[in-house]
Amino acid sequence: MNKINWKLAPESAIGVAQRGQQLAFVDNDRNIFLDGHWGISMGWELVAKRPTFAESITKTPQLEQTKTVADAVEKPRFKATRENLEKIAKDAKGDFVEVGEPEWTHEIRATKEYCYISEGPNDSGQVFIKTNKGIWDCLYVEQLKPIKPTITKSDLADFVIEKLNDGTHQDAVCYLLQQKLDQHEVIEGPAND
Repeated sequence: MNKINWKLAPESAIGVAQRGQQLAFVDNDRNIFLDGHWGISMGWELVAKRPTFAESITKTPQLEQTKTVADAVEKPRFKATRENLEKIAKDAKGDFVEVGEPEWTHEIRATKEYCYISEGPNDSGQVFIKTNKGIWDCLYVEQLKPIKPTITKSDLADFVIEKLNDGTHQDAVCYLLQQKLDQHEVIEGPAND
């Protein structure tokens, strides 16, 4: 049975929490510690509890019953070292994209961070999001701004010329151009779509 080296945990950590294959330290307020920062712990389950000072000295039966991270993770076997937890936190931050993870689809108006909507909206109108900093949160849709793909001015001009040259009526070209402008952010340089 592998034990957690609590000397490497933040002072206020009371245990280790898990969501899927992700592991993080957790405090009394159920906040998680990822990538050197505390964040909201929605959907995380406590899988290992920090022993008290008396338990660590006497090795009471209560300590032996404490579930460790190694017990919680079925395969592969995982050793909860600071290095491993930092790798998990770095992965959650977005430095490594998990297979099937959506791209950032919105911007949080207040912080200008990018995020994607994971679930929702719930009964109160909030959606569950993940930010580009790896933080999970619940926000109202009004707090988010959709990210538009970009299009260059020259691409817009080419689009108009192409439509006019293929015989599309001027009114229809104006309508199609307005649709492009509504769906895209116009930039000077190369487009991202």
